[in-house]
Amino acid sequence: MNRYGQGGYGFFTGMMAAGFLLIFCNTSMAQGEHTRRAGAQLQVISGDASRLVREPNMLPAQRKGLEDRLRGAFAGLPVLLRLADQERGLMNEIPSLTFRQFAARLANDQPGGVVQMAAELIKKYPLLLPRATGSPVRARTIHNEYCAACHDDPDLSVERPAFNLFKQAKRQPVNEFLARMIIGIRGDRVTGYGNPLNDTELSALVTLYRTAKN
Repeated sequence: MNRYGQGGYGFFTGMMAAGFLLIFCNTSMAQGEHTRRAGAQLQVISGDASRLVREPNMLPAQRKGLEDRLRGAFAGLPVLLRLADQERGLMNEIPSLTFRQFAARLANDQPGGVVQMAAELIKKYPLLLPRATGSPVRARTIHNEYCAACHDDPDLSVERPAFNLFKQAKRQPVNEFLARMIIGIRGDRVTGYGNPLNDTELSALVTLYRTAKN
């Protein structure tokens, strides 16, 4: 049994629930921005908590960075889900207790429980993306302009390393990887910014990262 005890079971069941909820739709049926960001944020929360379960011996600096990022995501999630519900014309039915439970499970060293809770919310806020294709040449240009400087040769000793995107895309479920791209870079005050890319560009980048060696 790992350091998370029975929480490890939550990791595997949560990954099964979260890993197959990437749903493609026609552009005309695409989600509103708040709804899509809510779905993407939940995927990122699930992925970050899952990594804490999978890698109990990760570098302390990276663990701190992941836990800090999760706490920040928990704090903003109530507003994000409320905006998503308003956008869909629904009443917000997610109690505030849910978000306190997220933080409590992380504080109690139970990231598997965070994965389970995220999986339940992902059912209510699935991530829908328009089916779009883009030019591989354009994707390579975007990578060189926006991503290569930080991601091609990352410093893995820092709290929030900018992992190699070609490797990351191949080891992560496609929905989680896309979600991270939608949310955008979540670094410190210097590197943190929203994602400026449209769906066609994101689709082309995902294809590039998942098929090219580097």
